[in-house]
Amino acid sequence: MTITALTLYFRGILKSKSANLLGVFLILVYCVNYLLLGMATYALLAGSLVIFALLSVVMYMTTNSNKKS
Repeated sequence: MTITALTLYFRGILKSKSANLLGVFLILVYCVNYLLLGMATYALLAGSLVIFALLSVVMYMTTNSNKKS
C-alpha cells in the first residue's frame, strides 16, 4: 500500500513513466529490508554486502561525471 501511494505520488510529480522505475526500486528496497530483518544471524554480513554493492554501482555510474565533454 505504501509503495503504491509513493509510486502514484512520483507519477504526479514527474509526469512520466519513470515513476514506475522508482516504484520497482522501492519494491526491491522493501524486499531487501525484509530479508535482512528475517535473517538475524547474518544481517550484518548481508547488509554490508548490500551497501558495498550499492557503493560500487554509484562509483561506476559517476566515473565520468567530472570530465568535460
